[in-house]
Amino acid sequence: MYYMTSCILTVIKNEHEYLDEWIQYHLNLGIDHIFIFEDIDSDSHEEICKKYDKVTLDSVTAVLDEKSRIEAKEVKELNKYSVQHTYFRNGLNFLKKLIQTNMIGVL
Repeated sequence: MYYMTSCILTVIKNEHEYLDEWIQYHLNLGIDHIFIFEDIDSDSHEEICKKYDKVTLDSVTAVLDEKSRIEAKEVKELNKYSVQHTYFRNGLNFLKKLIQTNMIGVL
């Protein structure tokens, strides 16, 4: 089991210009792990993220349940408000699952 005292969960979209510096900054602060989820229509950030052992990169769809995928798609199409709340709500559920399955531990 991997124990961490701090982690960051973020959603990005086409952040190639700033991502490497952003990751280095937060790891230098002592963040144990960074979970980065790419927005649905984002270009890949894999080349940047694979340089770091403490960074997990995935598509935001990995943390969305079916109901939330539909909701996020509808919200994006209607452009009525940001879908970030949907991503973060599901991201927190993702972290809970990692804890419950003993993939990570909480101190």
